[in-house]
Amino acid sequence: HAQSGTEMHALLALLLGASAGSASVVGPAPLRGKVALVTGASRGIGRGIAIELGRAGAEVYVTGRSLRGSRARPAAACDDLTIERTAEEVSEAGGVGRFIRCDHADDASVSEAFARIAQEQPGLDILVNNAFSSDNLNDLQQGGLRAPFWVQGARMWDMVHNVGLRSHYVCSCEAVPLMMRRGGGLMVQVSSFGGSSYIFNVAYGVAKGAVDRLTRDMSIELRPHAINTVSLYPGLVRTERNLQLQREGMWDAESGGLDLDKGETPSFSGRATVALACAPPDMLRALSGSVQVVAELAEQFGFDDEGATRPASIRSLRFLLPQYVFPDMRKQGLPVPGWLDERVPDVKLPWAVFKGGPPQDIA
Repeated sequence: HAQSGTEMHALLALLLGASAGSASVVGPAPLRGKVALVTGASRGIGRGIAIELGRAGAEVYVTGRSLRGSRARPAAACDDLTIERTAEEVSEAGGVGRFIRCDHADDASVSEAFARIAQEQPGLDILVNNAFSSDNLNDLQQGGLRAPFWVQGARMWDMVHNVGLRSHYVCSCEAVPLMMRRGGGLMVQVSSFGGSSYIFNVAYGVAKGAVDRLTRDMSIELRPHAINTVSLYPGLVRTERNLQLQREGMWDAESGGLDLDKGETPSFSGRATVALACAPPDMLRALSGSVQVVAELAEQFGFDDEGATRPASIRSLRFLLPQYVFPDMRKQGLPVPGWLDERVPDVKLPWAVFKGGPPQDIA
């Protein structure tokens, strides 16, 4: 029989939603009217999160030090990996993008950024703590990122704790009063698998582990105020820096031979953040204080990465065997057919398995 206009509109909306499943998790502009701040958003995961929040309709402030014409960061300005460009992309995606030049190593600069948001907005709904400084990586002594801690000394410690753990704490302190104005909010700390297993170096792991503890303990004090906080674990991410290393033939040495082509895009973390921001209050409250893997949130909420792909969780055999075990077996001359990489079951190992070291040491 003939369908009513209302039924036809509903059917059309469902079809459109299904066809756009890889780009949206809950329908068009679910975050319209929401105000978000993403720190360290000129490139990488922060940029991906900001753009996806904009695609969901949010008004997004992005912070960082990379500006067009900047003499301090000429390489970033040359490639337009700047907060201005990210803000433009937020607007192009359907949101409202705004940029604030902010040095997250400077508390006064952070306070000024939040003061501007407080002046321009009725409050803040979403904070994504992503800022991370890698400026001095190339200046470290022999061994660089993977050198023993007694070689790296205090420089590595300060680098990952000051703009990272400490700046996350400072931004969270500034954000809470603005979220209280709105009757609640969401804080996402971009953390790392390094918070649960040894990777790179001692200082990095301590910083990321502390970020996860920060998330857990803040959730206790924030619970009465309807503010939820989650630590987010991206997987292997195809950031601009990693892709550049791949182009320059340096990726294998930096990563230990991981297959970057099988990694996630920064948008995947963005879609995970949108999914959390749109989750029902009871569900989000239950997740508050926890660590959440981006790929596992994709399974739970039903969203994909770019290209309608869904990368495996970093603790799944589907990720670990093709990235770590099979390549080593092939180097030893053992017959491991290529098709086996795509046939590994999606079995997730418990976190306790990784306490002893990186996957190649426990395989």
